[in-house]
Amino acid sequence: MLILRARNNRTINVEAGQLSQSAHFALQLPYNVLGLGRSANFLDHLYVGIPRPLGEKSVRKQEWTAIIPNSQLIVIPYPHNVPRSWSAKLYLTPSNIVLLTAIALIGVCVFILAIIGILHWQEKGASFCIRIISRREITVLLVTILVVEGIAVAQKTQAAPRQRIELTFDEPYYIEPSFECRFDHLEVRDGPFGFSPLINRYCGLKSPALIRSTGRFMWIKFTSDEELEGKGFQAKYSFIPDPDFTYLGGILNPIPDCQFELSGADGIVRSSQVEQEGKTKPGQAVDCIWTIKATPNAKIYLRFLDYQMEHSNECKRNFVAVYDGSSSIENLKAKFCSTVANDVTLQTGTGVVRMWADEGSRLSRFRMLFTSYVDRK
Repeated sequence: MLILRARNNRTINVEAGQLSQSAHFALQLPYNVLGLGRSANFLDHLYVGIPRPLGEKSVRKQEWTAIIPNSQLIVIPYPHNVPRSWSAKLYLTPSNIVLLTAIALIGVCVFILAIIGILHWQEKGASFCIRIISRREITVLLVTILVVEGIAVAQKTQAAPRQRIELTFDEPYYIEPSFECRFDHLEVRDGPFGFSPLINRYCGLKSPALIRSTGRFMWIKFTSDEELEGKGFQAKYSFIPDPDFTYLGGILNPIPDCQFELSGADGIVRSSQVEQEGKTKPGQAVDCIWTIKATPNAKIYLRFLDYQMEHSNECKRNFVAVYDGSSSIENLKAKFCSTVANDVTLQTGTGVVRMWADEGSRLSRFRMLFTSYVDRK
């Protein structure tokens, strides 16, 4: 006897009996064929039993569940009086439908891969044309166009002292749209570094309005994820007088930038260099960076020789930050503002160290040893 459920969730019971054999241990094994049609459902329960001798009270019956339909099941009821020891062998006959289904799936996959390849090839060609046009317009029109596949490109635009920067966008303009511009996007910051205040991130079909800096620097970064791409963009930048200084009669003497560059196999990065070179005046806040370049094919290891923050654990007032590769905010490797500064191992040959101390934290200081090393892995 077997039990299964039909498509309409109706329970179906099927029973079949086996006639006794005319000879003891006949060569012809007993069997039953249960016609269920092409059922797609598993057999919920299958009960198999054999007669018991006269006088015996135990039931010789065993149950199997979840049997695959359209199959051959061989039950070996031995030992006869121990049903839990009976074994069952399930045999499936391969159908041509399985082979045809596999062929159809392979064909669909090949067709989809062909379409993806064609679209990717067309996208590569379009991007190449955009890059060629970009170079030509940069040279002739002084237009900044940054269209690069699978990479982030940053550019720092610098005006003369006491000037500001205006950034305007022309047609064509199309950057892959996404929620909060998480994929392809143009990032503009008000300042010379990747950690300068963010003006906005831009993407989509509508070109941004006029963008104006508050000082003489503007940091522009374009990121592409190598997936869907648009036509790109083109933008023109121009320099205008800073309205905060127009009453002074024009451009004054340049204000020194607090930036330092070091390179070589090893060296010392020290905050005392700021006062020695007159980068800031007494009583002013300190916001300086040191860019370190390692020897070719080498990475950088940084070790603090001296470190003290005037206001410990107040990161808004004073800190030392280390960036790995560039000053972009996503490349921040470590930031120290407490009483301890640990060694830092960079994974690139370029390191950026930034120190910030407000007007009341000028006693903050540090001294750091940098060493170029080659990873032998």
